[in-house]
Amino acid sequence: MAQFPVDLNQEDENRKQNQQVFEQGRGGTPFCACANRPILSLSLIIQLYTVDCGRTEIIINAPIAKVWQTQSDIEAWPNWQPDIAAVKLDGDLKAGTTIRWKAQGLTIRSRLHTVEPDSRIGWTGNVLGMYTIHNWTFEAQGETTRAITEESLSGWLTPLMKLFDPHFLEKSLTATLLRLKIKLEEQ
Repeated sequence: MAQFPVDLNQEDENRKQNQQVFEQGRGGTPFCACANRPILSLSLIIQLYTVDCGRTEIIINAPIAKVWQTQSDIEAWPNWQPDIAAVKLDGDLKAGTTIRWKAQGLTIRSRLHTVEPDSRIGWTGNVLGMYTIHNWTFEAQGETTRAITEESLSGWLTPLMKLFDPHFLEKSLTATLLRLKIKLEEQ
């Protein structure tokens, strides 16, 4: 079984850092919805109930260019992500381009919000009563790459999904990272 660093105890610290970055601004890049929670209010109670955020990371024994090539080749995702049946990128790989895909029987329409080669890629989307923000960050560490994925889900379906499996988002993110790692390290 592959070993990887996952530090869920850092969540509060990460949120504080994300809040600072959010307040400073980063070129309009959407952030995980959890990063901008108010201190204590009715909206906090609503957000706690309807928003789920996950963040996980892994070290991949491959150079950053190879990791970027695999993750940014969006139409090839079904080759290494078995939950994705089909993907169509409606244009060039750049912010604003639409991604149409089918995953786990759902038709998803997303829009790229960030494309920074060898560094970051992210998209937003709507599917079946949920709004998602998904961000990937890649950091070169010699001949290896630290891959970080963060996602937030909001909407009426989110609490129902959490009811059936409180850790579904973390499980999904971890599984995707492991698939990426296996794909790249087997080549």
